[in-house]
Amino acid sequence: VNMNKMFLIIFCYFSISLEIYSAAVWERKDYIVYKGTRSEGVVGILMFNKDIIYPLVCKIETEEGTFEYLYYKLPFVGNGIRGWQLINTEKRKYIISGKISKEDLANGWYRADDGVQKEGTPNDWVWLPTIKIWMSHNYLCMKKMPSIDGWIYQIEVVDATNWCIKGRLFKDGYELSLQDTNLETPFGIFRPEKKCSRTENGWLYMMK
Repeated sequence: VNMNKMFLIIFCYFSISLEIYSAAVWERKDYIVYKGTRSEGVVGILMFNKDIIYPLVCKIETEEGTFEYLYYKLPFVGNGIRGWQLINTEKRKYIISGKISKEDLANGWYRADDGVQKEGTPNDWVWLPTIKIWMSHNYLCMKKMPSIDGWIYQIEVVDATNWCIKGRLFKDGYELSLQDTNLETPFGIFRPEKKCSRTENGWLYMMK
């Protein structure tokens, strides 16, 4: 009987659903949006300790793997797949150089060369390869990046049920209206998206 109970525990522990990827405190799940309509699609939602990670960046490296955010592309048709996707399960090894300062910890982020991490960096911080910054996951849960060189990028949730979001950029306290050209910032290069009103719109990352 004890062996049967043990087998059941092990089986439940290692069971993997086709719809969900989870490891430790990171969890990624597919959600159906606009269900039952011609616009029905799938969105990958990423969470840390049950807190949603918003696409303030388009790629993050965590202790459980690398996740990339895919925007939806027009024309909008059914079965569209967007959101966070797990693209690499390999845990990256970083070179330890220097020691994290009290200022870094207070700010919740610091710049670094690719593949380099400061000693003492908290385990819940993630590497943002597109802008070469180590950052606390808390910022990604708050829908707003810290101010860097006077720039702020934030996400507005327009429709939480169907995961409709809007990217907004601010410079020196003023919001930047959408232009017809791309915009280079300390967070990366953004493009204006005016058409995808039911998915992601506003200032969005240029995908490499």
